[in-house]
Amino acid sequence: MAQPLVITVAAGSPRVHISNVSLFGRMSVEAGAELTLRSCVIEAEAGASSIGGGSTSRSPSSSGGERGLSIRGGTATLTSVVLRSHPAGAIVVDDGTITLVECTIELAHALTGGAMRVRGHGSVVRVEHSQFSRNSAAVSGGALQ
Repeated sequence: MAQPLVITVAAGSPRVHISNVSLFGRMSVEAGAELTLRSCVIEAEAGASSIGGGSTSRSPSSSGGERGLSIRGGTATLTSVVLRSHPAGAIVVDDGTITLVECTIELAHALTGGAMRVRGHGSVVRVEHSQFSRNSAAVSGGALQ
């Protein structure tokens, strides 16, 4: 069963700012869209497999389709955000931009880039004072690829 897509920031939408919430599922930021998260927790839906627990019927993702946060040409800024227990990877950046400040990414697993997979020549990643903890990958890049 796929994780629910709880928020999609679509191209052409106004900037989206979210703070002080816990979300269970996935988020997507499309080309040209902007998302700001502050003091949030994004976790896999209850019952989803995480490292060392449970089982899942789907394989860890290398494509990013099931990741906790998918940025495809858009921009995301995360401050004091925790991404936790995503059984198919926490973040994919595909020709997009992400800034992580004082964030924690933990217990994510994927085929490649368990915590974060970065693709595309136009991708920009900025990480400050953040922690990657207990992430893994079946093939390569437990934290980043």
